[in-house]
Amino acid sequence: MMIKYTQFIFFIAMIIAACTSLTFAQANYAWIAEFDNNYSTSRTFNDGATGATIRSLTVQSTSNTDEYVIEWDNFNNKWQNGASPLDAEFTLFHGLGGSPNGVVSSGTTTGNYYTFQIDGLSYTNRNAVIMETSSLPVNISTVTSSFVAPNEDEVITVTLSGAKSPEERVFIRYSDNGFSSSEVAEVSFATTTASTGTTTIPGSYNTPSRSVSYYA
Repeated sequence: MMIKYTQFIFFIAMIIAACTSLTFAQANYAWIAEFDNNYSTSRTFNDGATGATIRSLTVQSTSNTDEYVIEWDNFNNKWQNGASPLDAEFTLFHGLGGSPNGVVSSGTTTGNYYTFQIDGLSYTNRNAVIMETSSLPVNISTVTSSFVAPNEDEVITVTLSGAKSPEERVFIRYSDNGFSSSEVAEVSFATTTASTGTTTIPGSYNTPSRSVSYYA
C-alpha cells in the first residue's frame, strides 16, 4: 500500500507541474528570421505600451529566404504558420519543439523591414501580423489638438520621430466611454514620407454630453 500511495502522490505532483507550465506563460517570444541570415540569433520581442497585449519586433531582410521561427523555452514551444501573409492578420499555430518553421507566403525583399506583432503571451494559438516597410518604422512623438467648443470639429496633429516610409499609416482612435466602443480616423499626410499629419474628430461626435478621449 505504501508503494501505491507514493506513486499516487507522484502522479498528482506531475499533473500539478504540467498545469503550472501551461498556466504561467513565457516572459516573451523570441524570433529567428532566417531572411536576415542570422540563423543562430534569437531576438526577444518588445513589450507593448502599458496595458497593451501586443508584442513587437522589427528585422531588416538581407536575403530572400522566407522562413522564420517564433520560439520559447529553448525551442520546446514554437509558433508558426506555413502560409503567413504580409500586411494582413493571420493565426500563429502553437506547437512543441518538433513543429515546422513559419513561412512568409510571398517571400521577402532584401533591404526591406519586417515588423512582427503578436497579440498576447500564451501557450496557445495567437493572432499575429507581419508588416513590410521600405524604411525602418518611425515612432509617434507627439499628439496635439487645440481647444474647440462642443459641436465643432477637433483637428488632431500627429508628429512622428522622422520621415515615415510610404507604407506606414497612422490612425487616431477615439471614444466617449473608456474605449468600450470606439471610432477610428486615419491621419492624412501631405506626402507619403512626411513626418507631420492631421485628422479630425467630427463635431457630430464632439457633443456637450460627451467626454472624448483619443490616442494615436
